[in-house]
Amino acid sequence: MSTILGDATMEFYRALEQDSQLQSEIRKWMRECGLRIEMAHGTAWEEAGTMLPEANVVPFSRAIRISNLKSFQSPLCVRLSSLTDVWY
Repeated sequence: MSTILGDATMEFYRALEQDSQLQSEIRKWMRECGLRIEMAHGTAWEEAGTMLPEANVVPFSRAIRISNLKSFQSPLCVRLSSLTDVWY
């Protein structure tokens, strides 16, 4: 953040701590940028987890644990969705 905001970094962090509207916008942005993992459950898709972005070039080193697999039918169908500019 400091590379982008420069001298305004601390001002941004203070605003983020106190401004609920800004907090909501940042949460929304993080949700939109996250990698969503969903599993087919009947005719619907059920979210299994989300991975939030950490940086634009980072080795993939995390995993999402999928629990309760007994309630899903075979074959297991998984859908990944994301913003392609963030995850490639």
